[in-house]
Amino acid sequence: MSDLDFHKYLLAGSGNYHNTEHTWALDSLVVGGKNFPLSAVQKSYKKTFKYDGTYSDTDGFNGKWDMISINDLQINIVPSTKQVYKVIDINSIRFSYSITTSSTTFQYYYKIIYE
Repeated sequence: MSDLDFHKYLLAGSGNYHNTEHTWALDSLVVGGKNFPLSAVQKSYKKTFKYDGTYSDTDGFNGKWDMISINDLQINIVPSTKQVYKVIDINSIRFSYSITTSSTTFQYYYKIIYE
């Protein structure tokens, strides 16, 4: 198994019995290098990545995902939004990525939810 395949399995499951998706809950946010306090709504935000390459979140968005390299996660939201995130870290219980705009960097930290 390649490193890229292993990272995909960490993100979305292996495809084996009872391991076909992983749900990640927003745990913390850093904006411009400073901790940003989460609201109650933000604390309940979740992203679900399925082994088959589909994606959904608790804001009602869905689409497709692909980890195009160990450091790049691409999410295509239906019908036409595409975003590439820089993966900071992923392991069996934590997942983090960053987005850099023209004015600042946002770092999102998630924890896995076992339901």
